[in-house]
Amino acid sequence: MTATQQQQHANSKPEVISITEQRRRQVYAQENIRKLTGKVARLFAELEQWDAYAPVSMIEGGAGGAGGIGIDDGSEASPAIGLLEGFLEEVISRIEPEDVV
Repeated sequence: MTATQQQQHANSKPEVISITEQRRRQVYAQENIRKLTGKVARLFAELEQWDAYAPVSMIEGGAGGAGGIGIDDGSEASPAIGLLEGFLEEVISRIEPEDVV
C-alpha cells in the first residue's frame, strides 16, 4: 500500500449502512440459515436411518479403533451412545478450551 493509499484509507469513513439495507441483509441471512439448517436436519435424519440399519456406537475408549467409533454389540462393558449424541459430544470436545493444569 502506498503512502497516498494509506492516507486515503486513514481518512475514509466506515461504511454507513441504511436501516433498510441492514434489514434486507438480516432477512437474506436468516433465509439462508433456515435453508442450511434444513439441509443439516435432513443429513442427520439420513445418518440416523443408516445407524438404525447397522448401529455404530460412539463407545468411550475406542472399541472400534477408529476415533472411538465401534460396533454396538450390546455389551455392558462400555456405555454406548447414539450416533448423533456421539457426534455432538465430539464437536463439543473439539471446540471447548482445554483445561490447563
